[in-house]
Amino acid sequence: MPEMVIAGGLLLANAVWDLRKKEILTVPTLLVLAAGIVRVSLACRGGSVLWMAALLPGIFLMLFSIITAGRIGFGDGMVLCAAGIWCGTESILLSLFFALLAVPAAAGILRIRKHPVRELPFVPFLTAGFFLERILWRCG
Repeated sequence: MPEMVIAGGLLLANAVWDLRKKEILTVPTLLVLAAGIVRVSLACRGGSVLWMAALLPGIFLMLFSIITAGRIGFGDGMVLCAAGIWCGTESILLSLFFALLAVPAAAGILRIRKHPVRELPFVPFLTAGFFLERILWRCG
């Protein structure tokens, strides 16, 4: 449970910051990521490294940011890594899936309402996906 509070709190704080400033809270995100890596490293003690799979979605997002010259935010990948290390691979993949469904839906709604936007902050959608995943996981 504390893991979900940490991941959810990080996502929520970054979602608000991303909406206001169009950037993430870099230092807190890196601190949460580092603490998560230390936590799982100590828990595994030279055993399984499957926990690293929770970092892969964020790492891929950071790579896409580099490939697309920043059209996808590098910080979004950092947030995804930090949340993933705390909530686990399955949870972060489902959160990402829901977020990726919500972004084009929101863009479509904005276009229909004659408010076309060139960029949408991603972390708020990731946060919504995380909380939707939590609700469905608990109820399902």
